[in-house]
Amino acid sequence: MVLAAISGAWGVGWLIVAAVGLPLLVRRRWPLPVLAVVVAAASVAAAAELLGLYNGLAGFVGAAMALHTVAVVEPDRRSRTALCVSLVAGGVGISLGAGGPDILGLLVIAVLLGSAWAAGRLIRARRRRKADEAERTAGETRTRERLRIAREMHDVVAHSLSLITVQAGVANHVATERPEEARDALRSIEETSRDALAETRRVLSVLREGPAEVGNPKGVGDPDELAELTGRAGINVELSVPNDAVVPAGPQETVYRIVQEALTNVVRHVGPTRCRVDIRADGQAVSVEVVDEGPAPGRVPNPPAPPGLGLIGMRERTMWYGGSFSAGPRPEGGFRVTVRLPVREER
Repeated sequence: MVLAAISGAWGVGWLIVAAVGLPLLVRRRWPLPVLAVVVAAASVAAAAELLGLYNGLAGFVGAAMALHTVAVVEPDRRSRTALCVSLVAGGVGISLGAGGPDILGLLVIAVLLGSAWAAGRLIRARRRRKADEAERTAGETRTRERLRIAREMHDVVAHSLSLITVQAGVANHVATERPEEARDALRSIEETSRDALAETRRVLSVLREGPAEVGNPKGVGDPDELAELTGRAGINVELSVPNDAVVPAGPQETVYRIVQEALTNVVRHVGPTRCRVDIRADGQAVSVEVVDEGPAPGRVPNPPAPPGLGLIGMRERTMWYGGSFSAGPRPEGGFRVTVRLPVREER
């Protein structure tokens, strides 16, 4: 009697229809409350046969839309709970309207709500996967940037400080007996410090403003300057760059940094010795070889220096260009660093 009275109330029918449809407008803002209202309204409509028994199933289309949104935005536990509650409420409403279990009605509700929920979970999984990929990409970018900064600062600071350390030791050793040599060493320290400061400012400008905002970077023509600076630390550097060796603009700074780090390692680990730097370019690749002869005969080598990042930095620079890198002691004594950088075609 009660259900029949409700079903005859035309105004109540429209109220139920409004309760099913209107909340969907704000389902993205309040997904769970909207789902609760829509499922309740659809279940009441089905139980009271306000739209006819099977036409009442149309109310669950709105419930499916609300459940889809819940599946997209809510965590797994809440989403599964919402699906189960919706299925139970819908099943109860259909069964009351049919006067008993209605297999077809229950199957329709299960397929409708289950499909909407599954589609929502797929969308959520795809979004999560994209977000994870974006986060991983951002993390890799940050890591590459940290490595680049560390590499640039290491190349600038390590070389200059190694030279300054050697020159300061010389100045301290001869300060009283040979003051002229001490003054020369101090003058060399001043020049090296000034160059290091200028280079540090250049690197910081690159990091702050971008390469377009700064002057010319170090290039393959500057190893002469490196050879002169290293000579102040007692390293006799023989530089070989054939006149026909045209190094493209791209790898020029990489070549400079590799030579710089190789000479720094000679200063730190060997001390006064002879060293040969050979740079060649054939249009297909740029080859760099830095070879030292080891400690001079009768001279005690420098105390072992703590492991540094020089070889790692050289290898990273080489790998970035897709080149080959090798470094190791020579059988006849000394150490060899060999790098080959393929020349990239400009497009």
